[in-house]
Amino acid sequence: MSIPLAALPAGLTGNDLINALNDRLRRIAGATGFTWATAPATHTATGVAGQIAYDAAGNLYWCYAANAWARSGPGGYSNSF
Repeated sequence: MSIPLAALPAGLTGNDLINALNDRLRRIAGATGFTWATAPATHTATGVAGQIAYDAAGNLYWCYAANAWARSGPGGYSNSF
């Protein structure tokens, strides 16, 4: 989903929005027991259940079992990337 910059409140830039979203995600992760990790290169990359990550392409990754990652983003959902 894209948010047009014209829809931002006066005085906010796209970077302000990204920073606010990153801050919110970090707070949610801390409150729910998730920990941040580097985005995995493959679905079998080293990981521990409860880790989450994101990349510059807009994908959100989560580790749901030891060394088992899923991804959701602009290209849809995948657990075999």
